[in-house]
Amino acid sequence: MSAAVFENAFRFAEIGKQVQTQRSAEYWKSLEARLPKETLEGIFRATVLLQQRVDSGKLQERVAVAYRKMLIRLAVMVHGNLNDVKAVGQVLARPELKGQLRNFIAAYNKYREANGIKEKLDVLRDKRRPLPVLPPENTLQASLVIPKQLRWRCYFRLLYETGARPCEPFQMRKKDINFDRQLVRIGSEKRSGMCLQRELPISPLLAEQLRTYTADKGPEDYVFTKPYVPGKPMDYKDCQHVMDQIKRQLKAAGYNVRGLCLYAYRHAFATRLYNATKDLALVSRSLGHRNLETTMIYIHLHPDQPRRFDVENCSINDKETISRFLAEGWEIALQTTDTVFFKRPRWVP
Repeated sequence: MSAAVFENAFRFAEIGKQVQTQRSAEYWKSLEARLPKETLEGIFRATVLLQQRVDSGKLQERVAVAYRKMLIRLAVMVHGNLNDVKAVGQVLARPELKGQLRNFIAAYNKYREANGIKEKLDVLRDKRRPLPVLPPENTLQASLVIPKQLRWRCYFRLLYETGARPCEPFQMRKKDINFDRQLVRIGSEKRSGMCLQRELPISPLLAEQLRTYTADKGPEDYVFTKPYVPGKPMDYKDCQHVMDQIKRQLKAAGYNVRGLCLYAYRHAFATRLYNATKDLALVSRSLGHRNLETTMIYIHLHPDQPRRFDVENCSINDKETISRFLAEGWEIALQTTDTVFFKRPRWVP
């Protein structure tokens, strides 16, 4: 298939105006020299499929363009043999692709669907998630007073005091704030479905800040809106931009900013609440989680607190080991679907 045929086909399918330019024609000619004809035809079929998803509203156009670029990049890395699923899996296992692995897999799955490839993709990779790092408490406290605008002071203090997901305040309306009882109602829409809204207490300081900030808003108005578009709620990029500025100022002032991000306030909240109550179910409900194993990711060992218990664990099916631990004075601290955790008091000076 020649570059001219590709150009006419893309124009006919109305896939991107950029392929109608001379520069794009030269680009396809260069690909024709590097990749087999079968691979180019397979990418074209996948591109048509992506455009059909865009036309039906099932896929955003920018995502379709990104997937097409990834398929071309992947074809170059595997030397044009995109139909060899095992070779593709070996390439995707490279460490430098770890950050984009999910998008590469999604793009290649569209290629498999468009070309009728039944063999499933198996990427040999380390599926263990890295453990998050909790910033020091003084760093978190300092980050709350750096923003000059009241909007951002309210937003970051709300994350700190409620452990809300960074996206949850975006959907808050003024009616979700109870100034008299000092409560806020938050919730979010995730891939797994709508999380149940929950009411959480806030400090008198934050309640007063929110009262001042929302003085000219109606009950149905969003609390946190874009600075230049009052009726439109903020998005993640707005907050991330301010977070980057806060980190630069804290680092210049000599603070330890390792692990500081928008989700760090959620981790800190869970750790403080568990250390104060030792109630894992309460922490789970406060964070809006559906299972305790997810909540355990957010609880960190606080360096300022002495360790007062020895901890052991074993499989829930290992009855002999469980009996031995109980006979030796261990207590059951937590039980999941496959593991039992034990604790035993230790002497602390």
